[in-house]
Amino acid sequence: MAVIWIVPYTEIDWKAYMQEVEGFLNGTWDYTQLKGDTGPLVYPAGFVYIYSALYYVTGRGSNLRLAQYIFAGLYLFNLATVLALYNRVAKALQLPAFLLVFLGCTAYRVHSIFVLRLFNDPVAIFLLYVAILLFFSDQWTLGCLVYSLAVSIKMNVLLYSPGLLVLLLLAHGWYGTLPRLLLCAVVQVVLGAPFLLVNLPGYMTRSFDMGRQFLYQWTVNWRCLPEWLFLHRSFHALLLLLHLVVLLAFAAKHWARGASFGRFLRWKSKEKLQKQDILWVLFTSNFIGMCFARSLHYQFYIWYFHTLPLLVWSSPLPAVLKVLVLVLVETRQMSYGGKSGPSLLQVVIRDLADSYDDEERVAQREKLKADLDLAAERVDTLVRDHKDQLNGALVTFGSIDEKLRESQDKVRLVKSHLTSCKSLLRCKRDELKRLWLEDQKYKHMLKLLEKMQKVHEVPNLLVKYRESKHYLQATEVLVNSVAQLCQEGELASIEGLRELKADLMKQKEELHHELIDELHRHLYRVTTSGQRPLTTPVLPVQALGGKKAPLQGPNMPLGKGSRSLSRAQMEISAMSPPPIKEQDESGEAGVDADPQLDPARYVGTLVEALSILGKVEDAVKAIQDRMEKELFLVIERAALAVTRQADQELSTKLNQPKLLAWLLQVCFEHFRNIVQAHKVLLTHLHQTRRAFKGQYTLYQEADVWIAVQHVLQATLELYLDIGEESSALDHVNFSHVDLKRKSKGPKKQHLFHFESSRHAMSVTSYMREQHDLELFKEGGASVPSTEHMFQHDQPSVAQHLVCKPSPKNVVVVFGLVRNFALEIDEALKVHHCDLYLFLHDYVDNNFLERIKNDYFEKLTAMVKTEAAKSVASDQKTLKSVGSKLSVLNSVIKVWTMVDELLVLTKDLLAYAQNFVEILLSLLQAYLDSCNGMYKELTTSIVEGGLGGGSMQEAVTSSKWARDEDISRMIRSLSSWGKLQQTNKSKLIDGDDKQHNHYSKESELLVTNLGSEQLQQWSIVTNPERLRLLAILHESLDWFSSKLKEMVPPPDLPQENQSGVSVPVVRVTTETENRYLSLREELSPSSLIELLKFQANFQTLSEMAIVTLHLETRCHCFYYLQPLMAKTSYTPETGDIEPFVRQLCTDLKDIETVMVGALWTDKCRYLFDGLGHFIYTILLKSAFAISQINKKGVNKMCRNISALQECLSKIMLVREKELDTARQYFELLLLNDEEVYKNIADQGTQFNLKDYENIFRLLRGLLPGFDEDKYYTMIRRLKQICSEDSV
Repeated sequence: MAVIWIVPYTEIDWKAYMQEVEGFLNGTWDYTQLKGDTGPLVYPAGFVYIYSALYYVTGRGSNLRLAQYIFAGLYLFNLATVLALYNRVAKALQLPAFLLVFLGCTAYRVHSIFVLRLFNDPVAIFLLYVAILLFFSDQWTLGCLVYSLAVSIKMNVLLYSPGLLVLLLLAHGWYGTLPRLLLCAVVQVVLGAPFLLVNLPGYMTRSFDMGRQFLYQWTVNWRCLPEWLFLHRSFHALLLLLHLVVLLAFAAKHWARGASFGRFLRWKSKEKLQKQDILWVLFTSNFIGMCFARSLHYQFYIWYFHTLPLLVWSSPLPAVLKVLVLVLVETRQMSYGGKSGPSLLQVVIRDLADSYDDEERVAQREKLKADLDLAAERVDTLVRDHKDQLNGALVTFGSIDEKLRESQDKVRLVKSHLTSCKSLLRCKRDELKRLWLEDQKYKHMLKLLEKMQKVHEVPNLLVKYRESKHYLQATEVLVNSVAQLCQEGELASIEGLRELKADLMKQKEELHHELIDELHRHLYRVTTSGQRPLTTPVLPVQALGGKKAPLQGPNMPLGKGSRSLSRAQMEISAMSPPPIKEQDESGEAGVDADPQLDPARYVGTLVEALSILGKVEDAVKAIQDRMEKELFLVIERAALAVTRQADQELSTKLNQPKLLAWLLQVCFEHFRNIVQAHKVLLTHLHQTRRAFKGQYTLYQEADVWIAVQHVLQATLELYLDIGEESSALDHVNFSHVDLKRKSKGPKKQHLFHFESSRHAMSVTSYMREQHDLELFKEGGASVPSTEHMFQHDQPSVAQHLVCKPSPKNVVVVFGLVRNFALEIDEALKVHHCDLYLFLHDYVDNNFLERIKNDYFEKLTAMVKTEAAKSVASDQKTLKSVGSKLSVLNSVIKVWTMVDELLVLTKDLLAYAQNFVEILLSLLQAYLDSCNGMYKELTTSIVEGGLGGGSMQEAVTSSKWARDEDISRMIRSLSSWGKLQQTNKSKLIDGDDKQHNHYSKESELLVTNLGSEQLQQWSIVTNPERLRLLAILHESLDWFSSKLKEMVPPPDLPQENQSGVSVPVVRVTTETENRYLSLREELSPSSLIELLKFQANFQTLSEMAIVTLHLETRCHCFYYLQPLMAKTSYTPETGDIEPFVRQLCTDLKDIETVMVGALWTDKCRYLFDGLGHFIYTILLKSAFAISQINKKGVNKMCRNISALQECLSKIMLVREKELDTARQYFELLLLNDEEVYKNIADQGTQFNLKDYENIFRLLRGLLPGFDEDKYYTMIRRLKQICSEDSV
């Protein structure tokens, strides 16, 4: 202990040890990365564990005195173990008792190694001696275990391993040796397992580095050699070889004691070893290793110090020389330097080791005596040679001695003077004591008066500190003053300060609540306030319907015409929070400085003030209790500011979902800063709890995120219209929060109330805006006041909504909330937080189902009422949907729903497939509705059905439109190709080809119509139904085109004129580009389904126009079929037939209703080829007539002229086929020669059968036209026709 207290500690390796184990304790398991100031860690794993324990015990290595005490205790245990070893062999080896004194009192260097250097060598050596003590007790297994632990501390213990191997073989043979050697290896593997698993080669090369290179400057044993030889690898190999040779020699001569090596090769052995033999073998094994060590340092002295008495006393030297050897070794170790050559101990030991008998030892003694005489002689020579210098040194020493004696005399004189002064003071002791007591009394009174004056100034000082926000100084002053006025204080007994004491106690309680409120203000107000305009997010003005204009803030120059900033602008500009600064280490600011300039440090001062008051636990509880309520207030203030800003800048309605997105972006930024503020607060709280050793429990950052999720979930439930408005705030309890703190008396009742009048409200609003503007300009308030908007500071989110609650609000907030939830996931280190699960659960289980039900309810309401046939003719409505013709209101509404679903799909891409499924169901339902409407419009009521009742029957045109042959034939006509504007290169041009197609159509239709008798129910007689059918066609055609733009069909390659397939390059429209991202998100099967629906709607649209096309033919056939039924056409007058007049009227009515319902080209398509169809009917009717007169011919010509006039007005061109038909019937007004002449002049306009029919009718019309003449004319006709054809 005296060494510890007197000799100063010398830092060599302790700091490096602590740095190396600190890396391990910090989680570094790679041995190559553990380093200290002196280099990398080169000791095995046991060292790391031992010094890790010392790291914690000594306060991370800082308590050096405690470490010295621990090593002092280790020294005592080690000494006791060594003495126990020597005590057991002392009798057998005849060791003298004074050797114990040598071991305990002469080890100067050993004391330094233990308590002044704190090396790891003593720990390893102590465990080694414990293992030897276990060997003495025949506990070889436990001893091997402890020996392996010693090796794990430092590798030098391996020098004992050759001797230990010999002892194990002698005592147990190979059968007992191998398991114990395996035990030693297992111990090393277990201790090094954490490092072996991380970096096996790194651990082995660092902890058991046999090739480690030592520094020449620190060597002691080989200082006599030059540095190049000391560092040479060949020299190292030579030392290793000599080490092995000497070990073998010692094993053969001294350890085996003349026995053969077979003694070491026995498989089993139970030889009883003597304790002195165990100690001799182990100590000599270690000493041989020391002799051939590559380098020895001064701290290595501990390796062999305790073995020297046994080794020296085992030699044949005389007792005097043995003692001399021990003294010389200890003397040598007490000096630090040793640079000239090998130590005397090494020379003596070497000489003694070479002596085999008494004669040789006598010779060695004589040689040593001669060397000593020679040394004495050399000393005399040196004295003679340096006599003058020696005399000078003696003179100097004499003068120094004389000065020391003079100084001693002066000290004795001063001591005598002090003694006389002491006696004089003792004589005046009582008087001095009285004066001293009076002086202390007066000083105490003055001190009390000064304290009383300072205490009286405390209230004013508190007001000053509290107004300037210096709460730490206020708390310190208040607590110190109250402590002085309490029972144990110096001013407690003064009655005049009792009232002041009560006032200060009251202020102390108020200060506690004020500190908590101030802490909340900085957590939730300062972190959500700033002095710059709102930059995130920018309000999407165009989406809200207003004109785009930059938002102005207090740091932006006002434009021309701007008088001042509105209150809303001030509030919204104050909503971007400044970043929270971390507390620096630059010391506290002065009292005159504003402590709020550094928010982080200011929060720390508030926490410190609360800790001084002992109210930290209450503050933590208040923060936890008020957390969700304060977060609701943050949302409400943000909602008010967003609403006012939007109202000021946009002058539009506030019921906009985009404002909700803006609100959430603002709130998310606020919440991030609030969480950051809580992190700073928690840091201060942890420091305070650690400094004051508090036992209270703190909340965590995760608790803040959980509260944020609860508040956001409640707000989203409100805006998404999930439940009752009150349920959004039900789980937040505000009853325990008393923000006003002051009790109020009963409210004064007024007879009249004017505060709610229009004038009072406007004046109050103006005054508040002016007040806020002044505060804003002066910089006195960073947040415009909104306190008056809240009653008792209680949140009322449901009363300050930025938009109407609706499930569709999830569209604008889904991405924002989801990204924020992912931030929370990352902060909480969880897979998905509650907010994320709530959002997706709402969309999965609520929103999708509600959207589907809403749309299908709307669709059902449309299609099940007469509104399904309502037509949108308002130009504004038609312009909004991009149509110039009237369309069904239902198709507009359905497309609106489709577009809304597409918008939802783009906004919620994660649920794109769900929305597409709803869209497909909606399209299927509407397609069924359109099919039903088509069927209704093309169905007639037929009387006389089964049971004598009525039944519904499809009109003929509808049946033919669904007939595949007729439909395919109609679509092959050139008029259909022109109508569809498909591949124009394949359109049929030319009158002949067109005439042939008209002929084909007419023949097919007339043939089919001729097979049945059309009834009135077979045609649509109501023009309004035809108009609705035309509007249905246009509506479905428009709807199909919209679907086609949404999901355009793939561009298939087409063939050019050379028959080569070339790709089609199609320019995409703006609408197609709009849905490009949507198509990328949909699955191929969904795209195929959409394309199928587009094709189905297009097919139904085409069926409607084909039905109208066929309906005009059916009308013509229905009204003209009486002509085909007449066999005798001999009217008395030549007037037009009534059914012809009715047909013309019907055609005009159809044309009238179609003009406003169809495009011009589609109207023409309905009547295109109708003249040829009538021509075919008329010619067919001519074949049915068996008898006709002149009036009948004239009447037939008038009928044809009336039909031609009607069609000319409709088509605006003259129908040549009807001229041909009239010319055909006019041939009946000629005789046979005139017919032949007509054929000769104009050629054959008709076929042979038509001409034969003319001659057939002329035979009954002309007198004298017998049968022979008829056949003669037919032969001539055939000849003319054949010549004409040639």
